Amino acid sequence: MNVKIETRNLEMTPEWQERIDKEIKQISGQHPGIVHHLRCTISSSKHQRLGLFEFSIAALVPNDMIVVNKNGELVHPLLVEGFTTLNRRLEEYNNRRQQLVKQHGTHPVGVIVELVPMQDYGRIDGIDGSLIYFHRNAVKGGNFDKLQEGDFVEYGEEMGDKGPQASWVLLKKI
Repeated sequence: MNVKIETRNLEMTPEWQERIDKEIKQISGQHPGIVHHLRCTISSSKHQRLGLFEFSIAALVPNDMIVVNKNGELVHPLLVEGFTTLNRRLEEYNNRRQQLVKQHGTHPVGVIVELVPMQDYGRIDGIDGSLIYFHRNAVKGGNFDKLQEGDFVEYGEEMGDKGPQASWVLLKKI
């Protein structure tokens, strides 16, 4: 794990450094290989109502980033609270990730209900009745031109900017 610890507008104390090192060691032990890069920043805050100090953690994990921000009057409690929150979010991330891995063997199957070749996209009627967008580039094997409305396809679903979309589409052999 690549770690960067920085302070802004104040000096790092040995107590803070010791606490951060202890928490990072604990995170590494509880979530081995999950966090690729960890950045911790302690800064003095200009916002009196938010507290005198701000502690932020950014953890780069596969396909995501987890960010924790804490504000308060004393740094040491912020460190404890920040790393506790990070640990909880890493557990949630790991649970989501394991859930995806468990479902890896079965991909949803849908029916192509619309093809718009002039604009390089189509739509799939998903297993739950949702309409799932896919782009020509998502079709495995470059077989977009061979697809027809009514074809059964397997697909990988993700949330796009405008709703559900297929990250990949594969013509299902019947």
